[in-house]
Amino acid sequence: MLPKFVYAVLLLVLTALHICSHLSPIIKASASIKTINLEYTRELKLRVGYEYNCRLLWQAVVNSLIVIYGFWRCEREVDRRKQNSLIDNKCTGNSYISPATEVKLNWLRNRSKIASSWQLFPHRVFALFTVPWLLTFLMNAFFGYSTVNLVMRHFCASQLDVLNLYLRIQLLYLQNWMPQGFGHYLSQFNGAFEFLFATHTNFITYQTDVMAGGE
Repeated sequence: MLPKFVYAVLLLVLTALHICSHLSPIIKASASIKTINLEYTRELKLRVGYEYNCRLLWQAVVNSLIVIYGFWRCEREVDRRKQNSLIDNKCTGNSYISPATEVKLNWLRNRSKIASSWQLFPHRVFALFTVPWLLTFLMNAFFGYSTVNLVMRHFCASQLDVLNLYLRIQLLYLQNWMPQGFGHYLSQFNGAFEFLFATHTNFITYQTDVMAGGE
């Protein structure tokens, strides 16, 4: 069985990833035209951000808890199968294992006669528990990427730029979320982590080549 803190870390990671996939991208354009010595300087910038809803947290926590519970059940099943495999079929068949039998079984385990934890792990059962989290994660990630791609393809952005921008939106959320969650503790270090709070924004400025240039 895994330590309890590992389950807590897995729950935190799964919840954060789930929320990132549910973020709704928002793109706003701002154009400016400047005239200097009868020369026009045209510029178009995009403000790319995200929209967050509190209900996303509950959906992420519930789906992540299902995955963690499924993993915990599968680990218990592995332990149960290991205990059953430690009983020699040629012995009395009771659950008590004599010291001599245990030495023999340890020798067999060292010679790979007994299945490993990965071989005993019920993968199909675990897959059933991960279906809700995985489906909602992939579907919302696809719709979020499609939203960004639908807008950015009109501004001469390549598919790689769109993917990079979509990942930056999710990293932007994580960057803003970490100071909020750990701000009370980080403030005790005499401003050592002040740069995290200084970059607290909810948008990314994206410079485009459309309208760029002068006349």
